[in-house]
Amino acid sequence: MEPTTTQRGESRRAGAFLGRAPVEVEIARALSARRERLASDRPAYSPAPLDEIRRRLERLLAARLPFPARLLDVRPLTGGASKQHFTVEIEEAAGGGAPRRRSLVLRTALAECLGTAPNFRREFEIQRAMRGVVPVPEVFCVDAEGADFAAPALVLERVLGVTVPPEAAGKPSGFGSLFPPERRARLGPAFVENLARIHAFADDPAARALESFERPAAGTTEAADRGLAWWQRVWMDDALEDHPMVEVAFDWLAEHAPVCEHVSLLHGDYRAGNFLFDPDTNRVTAVLDWELARYGDRHEDLGWTLARIYAARDEDGTELACGLVPRERFLARYAELSGLPIDPERLFFYEVFSELKIAVIALGTGPRNAHARQSHAHLSSVIFVPAGTRSLARLHELLAPRLGS
Repeated sequence: MEPTTTQRGESRRAGAFLGRAPVEVEIARALSARRERLASDRPAYSPAPLDEIRRRLERLLAARLPFPARLLDVRPLTGGASKQHFTVEIEEAAGGGAPRRRSLVLRTALAECLGTAPNFRREFEIQRAMRGVVPVPEVFCVDAEGADFAAPALVLERVLGVTVPPEAAGKPSGFGSLFPPERRARLGPAFVENLARIHAFADDPAARALESFERPAAGTTEAADRGLAWWQRVWMDDALEDHPMVEVAFDWLAEHAPVCEHVSLLHGDYRAGNFLFDPDTNRVTAVLDWELARYGDRHEDLGWTLARIYAARDEDGTELACGLVPRERFLARYAELSGLPIDPERLFFYEVFSELKIAVIALGTGPRNAHARQSHAHLSSVIFVPAGTRSLARLHELLAPRLGS
């Protein structure tokens, strides 16, 4: 018999620090709803017919789109393990003028996903706030609770661009991708600059628009504690079996949580594969996938971007962050642009945290998603297990010297 969440949680020493800092209210609410779904008896996922998607979308657009429009076409987009996407063509009614055709994207939540529980209210707020800060699609409307679409949904502008260079077409985006030199020369600087702009937004008065986001107190360990509580909650809900290295990592991180002296706005999943670019000009056209955004320590984003799973080696064997920029150049340029120093100890902490998050996703959420069979990607979720095994080995490599073993 599979152990219950409570039984698994009671067997873990890491459970001792859960709740030392509360998970943000909006995140906790989404996680609780997901926990209830996991405990319920549901039939296996079956995709809704496209005609049903169209009916739901027409209802959503009529209720929430800020301008009158007629739905022309809707088609599914391939890819995406965390959400389901559709291309949408509409005709916007123009007062007295010719109708305007617009291309949109429908982003909708599934019963389960590879990432953490979705919160489209936060995604709507963050993407709307980022307009003019970094390239992002314009967001038009949100159905955060699924009242009109029958599932949480977000409608946004369709932006042209690719996540994978044409010469690497067919390969997974963002995982060990190496960009050719001529692309790195343009994309690398923009990649660092956009991250610095995102982080600096926390100090902008416009950040008050992020009403669903809670800000940790500077000069405390609250940023780290909240992040650990969030991801431990995910592990306790999702893990089908215990992994001792995960428990060791949670314990070490809890004991070494650093003080955050300056609060930044974090993207949460900043890496290659999560931005679009024009393959002809190598200009970044959009930063994507904001579902893990929160306030916290800038080193958390830096540690995630530097994770080995996203790195690639160039023609000379130099390891490049996200296949774009050598590690030291990435950090030096970030420090120059942000005006904030890089603390090696805090960066080490968040590199450990990043490997732990990868392990939680790959060894906890992925297998749980496959077991629950509540997603279009439930079978493909298990392909991430080797990534989790590599993260366990990386955690051992990082922590063994600190633990004296």
